[in-house]
Amino acid sequence: MKHKPIIFINKIYLPKKSLFMAQIRILLASINELTGRKNKPSQEIERKRLLAATLIIQGLYRCFCSGSHVISLGVPHRPNAYKSDDENLISTVGFKIVMSVVDAMHELGWINRKMGYRTSDDGGEVTEIRAAGELLGVFQNLGVVWEQMKPLEDAVVLRNYDSATKKKYKQTPPDSNGVRKMRPKLNKLNRFLNQQVICLDINNNSYEQLAGEMSNGAKANKYQYSRESQYPKYLDFTMVQLRRIFSRNSMKLGGRFYGGWWQFIPKKYRVSISINWLPTIEIDYSGLHPYMLYHLEGLEPPEGDMYNLGLWSTDAERDLKRPIVKEFFNAIVNDEYSRYVLPKEHKKVLGISSSKLINLIKKKHAPIAHRFESGYGLRLQYEDSQIAEQVLMDLLNQGIVCLPIHDSFIVQSIERTTLEKAMKKAYKMRFGSAVDMKATFQFDVDSRGKRKYEVQNPLPFGADEKVDRPAMFAMYADSIHAKYVQSHRLATGLP
Repeated sequence: MKHKPIIFINKIYLPKKSLFMAQIRILLASINELTGRKNKPSQEIERKRLLAATLIIQGLYRCFCSGSHVISLGVPHRPNAYKSDDENLISTVGFKIVMSVVDAMHELGWINRKMGYRTSDDGGEVTEIRAAGELLGVFQNLGVVWEQMKPLEDAVVLRNYDSATKKKYKQTPPDSNGVRKMRPKLNKLNRFLNQQVICLDINNNSYEQLAGEMSNGAKANKYQYSRESQYPKYLDFTMVQLRRIFSRNSMKLGGRFYGGWWQFIPKKYRVSISINWLPTIEIDYSGLHPYMLYHLEGLEPPEGDMYNLGLWSTDAERDLKRPIVKEFFNAIVNDEYSRYVLPKEHKKVLGISSSKLINLIKKKHAPIAHRFESGYGLRLQYEDSQIAEQVLMDLLNQGIVCLPIHDSFIVQSIERTTLEKAMKKAYKMRFGSAVDMKATFQFDVDSRGKRKYEVQNPLPFGADEKVDRPAMFAMYADSIHAKYVQSHRLATGLP
């Protein structure tokens, strides 16, 4: 089943200060006219209308900024979607309030609307809306600009799983010493990230292509649909704040950092991530989960590449096949129901079946084979999340922006040595041993001296061998990246 490219309004984060207060005031006045009420609404009604109007306009702007031509804002068209504290439903504003805002926007000609409808108390089709008319013109004139977002209410999330309904649901984290220490660290980290400008230094055509890839929502296989969100991702540079999400009602399972937009984009685009206008490098722990499995069992890991099963003989083959083996290895550690299978395209690359690949992995890693297809991956995620917390806080205390992607980290390229040192230190603190690492940088070259990755916007350097920022902005003035980072400079007053 192909899912609609929709952003639901309960997934929209709000900025500290809306860029669209003029439009919100017009909209609220229009609602009063449409209702025909002579008496002034109560303060509570006005507050909820303001929240709903802000939420919907911000959601439409996020759809616009995503660069996708097909993504819409989804507004549930049934009252029951607004009556629960369920994290997947809407509890901040009511059904009638939201519908009055949508109706007023339609009357103003600010949206194109595909009406939803109610099929039952618990079911129905959402109303899909997209910016149009004067509102779309405001978005187009503004472009994609930097905004400082409101702090997350609680960045520590505990979830459980209902085996009957197959749904995850939130629980209240315990009031433990661990949680009390974790929250201020996360809040400090998010305040720091919320002040930075983190973007993609790609041309506008590539931006549009990426938007299409993300809003398509395609997964490699059914297993990914069962374990990940069924709905498409979308590009949203304001999503920089992180949450730690724990699983199965345990603060010792899961705990990884989620929420950063850089975690959602296809991997091939990550080399183009910029932090505060400068290029970045990604450092990855090599074979982290296999290493941890051995160390948690009190065993010495085998020498060499943990994912080398004899399936490649050249560097080119290795670059093509190793990521597939790594993904498969990590999946079968997580896969307690033995549902994961190689996608057809991966089978074709490797030239073997899923069962053959499992057998090769079990043969190479016989001492830890009992952990495969056991669901032990959540324990490993807890371990790598603890290491990630140490790395992030170490760099934060040095004023260095670091973006986590579970077992890898992205920093400005000039901070490579500092990041590697922090990663080595964090792993050794936990396991008392060393672990291999590898780096990915947009200016990397292969053995022939040819660049591995396309660099769309080469950086101009001045006589001092530093990036000439004025020249950079002048060269790429029309790019989304240049406009976005310039808007950050204007908003923050930074040079």
